[in-house]
Amino acid sequence: MLLKDKKVLVGLTGGIACYKVPGLIRFLTKEGAAVRVMMTRAATKFITPLTLETVSNQPVAIEMFPESEFVSTRHIDLAEWPDLIVVAPATANFLGKVAGGISDDLLTTIICASPRPMLIAPAMNPQMWANAITQRNVGTLRQLGHFFADPGEGEMACEQYGVGRMAEPEQIYLAVKCLLLGKIEKRVLSGRKVVVTAGPTREPLDPVRYLSNYSTGKMGIALAQAAVLLGADTTIIYGPTGLMPPAGVRTVSI
Repeated sequence: MLLKDKKVLVGLTGGIACYKVPGLIRFLTKEGAAVRVMMTRAATKFITPLTLETVSNQPVAIEMFPESEFVSTRHIDLAEWPDLIVVAPATANFLGKVAGGISDDLLTTIICASPRPMLIAPAMNPQMWANAITQRNVGTLRQLGHFFADPGEGEMACEQYGVGRMAEPEQIYLAVKCLLLGKIEKRVLSGRKVVVTAGPTREPLDPVRYLSNYSTGKMGIALAQAAVLLGADTTIIYGPTGLMPPAGVRTVSI
């Protein structure tokens, strides 16, 4: 259990990609991590707190001042509890608020009060992701030392195609492992370009047969994920493998 004794606080904001988050939590808990969940009110419109309580085995925090609970300094307790905060999905609204220092709900207040590193997995319409203000906010958050599992390209719930799909749970989980086990704290490769090769190669013998090897690509994919978290402009060239390439990495399949 690679993440035994590690503590992860997962925050959800209001987007359809909320339905992917139980899968992420299952990846984390299977590796021994303790997971707590917090949601914005908008996130509860897309997935129920009960679902997240079931997969995390912990109560879900939503309101800053719930009437039926003793809260006191709960936001400070939650801010100091985790080793890592993961926000998935992160909306354009959330990015703008955190970049601007706004703390108007439980999630943003906890982030403002927390000294812990944060991994952000944005999810939104392609035009919203490409918006200059959104990109400015992302740049601000990167400069402040926060990490990103960048969105992927594909068809959106709005039936548009482009960059904005939240990274898959397996990709976010890989980034979490890199951050927690690799103790990545600074973007020391910012401005650098990194190319990683991974996976098996194939040399054709004839139209049916080929020579190959048993490479899984795991090491190369882990290196590429670490490089992008450290701020590098990263490309991975990978052969036939069943593994998913990391989020935020330019991919070339061979």
